[in-house]
Parts: sequence; structure tokens; C-alpha cells
Amino acid sequence: MAPERRDIDSTDMRLIGLLQENPRMSVVEAASRLGASQPTVRKRVRRLLEEDIIHFLCLVNPVKMGYLHDCVIHIQVEAGKAEDVAEKISQMDEVSYVAYTLGPYDLSVGASFTSSDEIHAFLSKKVAPIEGVVRTDTSYVLSLIKRSYGRQPRFNHPD
Repeated sequence: MAPERRDIDSTDMRLIGLLQENPRMSVVEAASRLGASQPTVRKRVRRLLEEDIIHFLCLVNPVKMGYLHDCVIHIQVEAGKAEDVAEKISQMDEVSYVAYTLGPYDLSVGASFTSSDEIHAFLSKKVAPIEGVVRTDTSYVLSLIKRSYGRQPRFNHPD
């Protein structure tokens, strides 16, 4: 099922742009820069949060936390088992994303590890025993060019 598209107006887009620039911006400053009242900005932020349009979160740099080994793992599964396998893998702490894919593999998994031993244990003791997993193909990331936390369109804001 495709995600529902929410209606946002130009003021919402400008507010989102300001919050992308500085997520800790006060309502007072955002209202001033938008030329809107504080209650209006507060209400808009609340609505954007409630409608799952924006999120405020704490992002951790995995490299600074010792997770120096990134892998992309492609998984082929038995017919009819993709949802079950995806659900089990998505619950694992090492995993940053799980996606259904077209092509020779059914799932693509991104995961980070502190050592090559941890990669081996993950593949052999956690992934391989899952009912429905036929085979895996793991690519080790040699050098990361860009790390993004999802597609983040940039919205214009007034200045």
C-alpha cells in the first residue's frame, strides 16, 4: 500500500525548511522568520508531528560509536516468505534498513558492525537460520561517500 500523501501549504514548507536548517529553533524565532504568530507556528509543528510529516530525533554517528564495518546484504528467500524474513531481520539491532527488491534477490539489508567477527556471527548465526532464507550475498562497504538518514528534500525558507 502506498503511503498517504499529506497536504502541506507553502507556510508548512517554509517552516519545515527552517527546522531542517536548525531543528532546535525556538517557536519564537520560527514565528518571527515566518511572519506568523507563535500559536500558529506551535499548532503547525504539532500537526506536522501528529501527521507523521516530520520527526525530531537524535542521530548517532555510527563510526564514532565504533561501528566501522558497513555491509549491504542481499537475501534470496523462498516464495511467500519475504515478509516473515524481512520482519525478523528488521528487529535485529545491527540492521539500519530492510527493503524489498526486484531482481535476483528479494531483500536488501544495510547493517553496521564493530568487527569482521561480528559480521560473520550475524550472517551465520542470525540470518542463515531464519526459515525461508535461501542464500545471501554480502558486499562490504570499503569507503562511504555519503551517509544520509532518508531522503530529505530541502524546502525554501524566507530570509
